[in-house]
Amino acid sequence: LCFGTLQAVTVETLKVQRTTRKRLLAINEANIQWVNKYPSHPTVLMTFLTRASRSKTDALLYNEMLEAGRNRIVAILREAGMSSEKANLASGPIHNVLFGTLITLSCSAERPLSKSKRSWATSVVEQTLKSML
Repeated sequence: LCFGTLQAVTVETLKVQRTTRKRLLAINEANIQWVNKYPSHPTVLMTFLTRASRSKTDALLYNEMLEAGRNRIVAILREAGMSSEKANLASGPIHNVLFGTLITLSCSAERPLSKSKRSWATSVVEQTLKSML
């Protein structure tokens, strides 16, 4: 339920964006919205990550989720005309930054997230995209 909700928020946020940069930033915005709107869900995410470190079954599911996230980024980059090879290379670091900011936001006890936390996450993603695209 929690991860399906995050995916739904992400898909809705992506629908209104057209440029590659804005679509990738929309994933970050969806993460922020998810943390704010569903304050118990980040706890489930953190619990799942702990379980994935101890369970082969959960680790496999975690890897599937990561792969789906990277594939979404590859698709966005490919739609912008990037070659498959370059999109695959760029997707890993971009996904890692997006997922890393989600984890950091999930570890914050404040809900809703402060303006400074939201700004921090957006700035990290923007700087990453600026250096890579």
